[in-house]
This record gives sequence, structure tokens and C-alpha cells, in this order.
Amino acid sequence: MAQITISNVTNTSASFRLTGLDTNYNHGGRTAHWEIFKFLVYPREYVYNQTETLANQISQSPLRTVSGLESDTPYTVLCTITYSGGEVELQEGFTTSTSPDVNVPLSPVCIATSTDTTITVSVGPDPAETTSVTTFLVSLYDMADIYTPIANQFIYQSPYTYTFTGLSPGTSYGIAAYAHNQEGWSSPTAIYIRTTGGSQMYIYVNGDFHVAKPYIYGSSSGRFKPATGHIYDSSQFHPQ
Repeated sequence: MAQITISNVTNTSASFRLTGLDTNYNHGGRTAHWEIFKFLVYPREYVYNQTETLANQISQSPLRTVSGLESDTPYTVLCTITYSGGEVELQEGFTTSTSPDVNVPLSPVCIATSTDTTITVSVGPDPAETTSVTTFLVSLYDMADIYTPIANQFIYQSPYTYTFTGLSPGTSYGIAAYAHNQEGWSSPTAIYIRTTGGSQMYIYVNGDFHVAKPYIYGSSSGRFKPATGHIYDSSQFHPQ
């Protein structure tokens, strides 16, 4: 009985073929139409959509490979075999592997203080950092629009401090701070602060804001592109 066989699955590619084909088939005109797309994503996001002609008297089709896949993502494979007696639809699935780890920095230490119209942010490497951090990025968000930063500042040399000015008094702002080395960007350290003076701060942890201690640490799991996504939840920042 014909079936789809998946093999050589990596974080970006997978191989596939038909096996168990009828070796006695000798009527010609037999084809296999392949569709590969992300599982449970609508409209379908196709990564492969092609038809091949199947030779007579073979037990398996040629091995083919699809590349450019997203890591740690489930995909569906559909194959419709059309022959002289009708057609058969087969389905299989696979999940790509997780991307190999790279030695990106830990989330940076980030401290913020405010006046009525300014926020001063100081950043530095996590005390446990073992890589050479070359750059920091600080993104400022208006909490009324937490999807798009209103300002970004790259900081290349010590002292790693920057002051955002011209802000509205009594307004809530969010800060996302990142560290960068030759391997890429850290995940963000996120802080919430108001422009009313003082330095009370909050950090987003496990689905809610909590009053922060003087030194703020963020999750360092994963690789993230800076200044995109949702200030509330570091899992929404997209891998670079």
C-alpha cells in the first residue's frame, strides 16, 4: 500500500517520497501532486506545491527535499496520486527541529529613573555574562501603543546611559533593553515606568507586572530581533 515517507528532518528542511507503490502498475500516466504547508495555518502557507510523473513498475518515487522551513514548526504533507483507475489522497506530517543554540548574550541589566519629562536608562551586561557584548539597544514605548517603539537608541560605549527627553508628564512608558554580541541579540529586559519623578519600576514576569528590585533581569531564552513585537511579552519578539 502506498504511503508517504518523511526523512532527514532538520530545523530548515525535510525529505519525502512515496513508498509501497504497486510494482505491477504498467498503465502509464500516473502522477503524484505534492502539497506541503504549515499545520493549522489558514489560509494555507505553502512551502511546496508540485506535480511529478511516476514511472511504471517502481516501488518508490524519487527522494525530494523541501528547504527554507521554519524551525520547531509543524507541517502537513498531502499527496494526491492520480492513475487510470482514479485517485488516492495520502497525508502525513512532521515537525522541524529546534534551531541550534548560538551563544547570544544574556539579557542586560537595566535601571531607569524619571522626571516629569525625561527617562534616563542605564544598561550593562548581566553579571553572569561570559561573552563580549559590543552594543546595547534601548527601545522606548508609549504604553498607549505597545506595538511600536516611539524611539530607539543604540549605545556603543561606556557609560551605557541614555536620556529620553520631551516626554509627557504623568505618562506610562515601557522600555525594552537588549545586548548584542557577534552571535546576535539577547532577549529583552522589559521595564514599566511613569514620568512622575522617582524610580519605581515594574518588570513583566509570568503574565503580569511586578514591582522590581533595583536591578532588573529579563529572560535570556532565545534569539530576538530588537524593537519588534509586544512590550508586555518577550515571547512575542521574533527570532532573528
